Amino acid sequence: MDKFLKSGNIKEVDESVEQSGKRKGRQKSDIWNFFTRVPGGNSAKCKTCGLDYRTGGNTTNLFIHLLRAHTTLSHESKPVATIKTFFSSNNYYENYSAHKKELDKALTRMIAIDMQPFRIVEDRGFRDFVHYLNPRYIFPSRTTLRNEHLQNMYNEMKEKLVLILNNVEYCAVTTDGWTSRANEFYVTVTCHFIDKNFVLREAVLSTNKLDIDTDHTSNNIADSLRAVLLDWNILHITSTIVTDNAANMIKACEILKKRHLPCFVHSLNLVIQDVLARDFITGTLSRCKRIVTFFKSSSIAYA
Repeated sequence: MDKFLKSGNIKEVDESVEQSGKRKGRQKSDIWNFFTRVPGGNSAKCKTCGLDYRTGGNTTNLFIHLLRAHTTLSHESKPVATIKTFFSSNNYYENYSAHKKELDKALTRMIAIDMQPFRIVEDRGFRDFVHYLNPRYIFPSRTTLRNEHLQNMYNEMKEKLVLILNNVEYCAVTTDGWTSRANEFYVTVTCHFIDKNFVLREAVLSTNKLDIDTDHTSNNIADSLRAVLLDWNILHITSTIVTDNAANMIKACEILKKRHLPCFVHSLNLVIQDVLARDFITGTLSRCKRIVTFFKSSSIAYA
């Protein structure tokens, strides 16, 4: 089988071969140089990126994946015996090479800074763009990015931040709870300090998931804050904790024996909400809304 991929014209290749009008024995398709059959199901795993694809009795999906995600594997001139020989012939970066590691780190940094999903490494346009910039670079899978590269970057950044905090005399901490789109409650802790160059700095120390039903007591919040501050070795230099005006937050600061400072923006929002709830304000707002609605719904009045 000399040509199994053709740009812009994907062919489904039967694994059985005919010669002189007579069907011979089944022959393994060249596509299996790049995929591994998954036992117990009609699917195959890509040897390059580790993704699973359904076969459904044919190899069309596998060819489509190669053409879209691994365009450099599309050849019209000659077959490839193994993925290893193909990589060596195209001079891809080895996984242990310094340049490959630097590119992986740059990719991880981009994902972290821009808060991109890990699946960006599977997006066809992004893969084509990076391949155009550097055809020798092979993407790590999103699983490898999440479990290895991002964790390594976190450990590296934490070591640097710990060294900075060790030279800080005092710091303040802000903490607030928020709810994700999946209705999961989290508490984020941020540290604020002045560095040796007298520059105001801040750093997010943690974002921990709390159980909505059981973890909102002042004792649980205090234990969670204490664990974070001890982990970063700043419990003894924390002078003030800034939170909202919730009673459990205030009590948690008392348990930690730290000065509590209510958030000014949150306090201002409470005042405004209280004012807007007054009868004389709601009546005025209602009349203003009716006036706006009238002008928006009338082309003559709007003109």
